[in-house]
Formats: sequence, C-alpha cells, structure tokens
Amino acid sequence: MVGGVPLGSTSYGNVRERDGVVEIGNTWLSPAAWGTGANAEAKLLLMEHAFEHEGFRRVEFKTDSLNDRSRAALAALPAQFEGAFRKHMIVRDGERRDSAWYAVIDDDWPAVKAALRERLAGKPAPGQR
Repeated sequence: MVGGVPLGSTSYGNVRERDGVVEIGNTWLSPAAWGTGANAEAKLLLMEHAFEHEGFRRVEFKTDSLNDRSRAALAALPAQFEGAFRKHMIVRDGERRDSAWYAVIDDDWPAVKAALRERLAGKPAPGQR
C-alpha cells in the first residue's frame, strides 16, 4: 500500500501438492505500481516460499494470450513460455480466451531468483519514485 491505497494483489491457486505444482496468478496492479518492481518483488517472495519452504518443483503462470504487458512481465522474471491453450476459458461475458502458459521449475529457480534480486536491487520502494 502507498498512502493507504493498495498497489495490487497476486496469489497462489491451482495447488497440486501430489505433483509438486502451484500456480501464481489472479494478479492485478494499480497503474501507480507499474515500473516500481512491486510485481517482481511479489513474484520473488511467492516463488521463494513455494520452492524453498513448501518444496514445490514447478510454479505455473497463465495469462490472456493478448495481454502483452503480462506476457512481457512473465518473460522478464524470467519464466519459460510453454505454449498457448486455444479457447482455454470463458471470460468477460462469454468471450473465449486463449491462454499463454509460462513456468519456472526448481532447476531454473536459482537463476530466476538471482535475476529477480539483481533487478530489484536498484528499484526504489513503491511511492518513492
């Protein structure tokens, strides 16, 4: 929060403990948070908990294939693009959505974690730009 106004939200979902898989999603960000590193920091904290404290082997992300901002953010983590599911789900009053899938696996985690920490090292705290 900055000045009592939420910056956004992101959460775990679609937990498949038996498979060692969890999804991070339902993310929304206030435009005031764009470019601040808030989203990258949230993803770092959630993935760190998933891999290092809960023992998950795979963290998945999905987004609307037309959402260029979200896809760029996932690629910048970096999460690996794994493909698109055509007509994957129904959204916005019955519209069919193609979903782009990304993932980070435990083998990739050390490099992803280092890249995120490096990115965040020079970012000012939200609200202090």
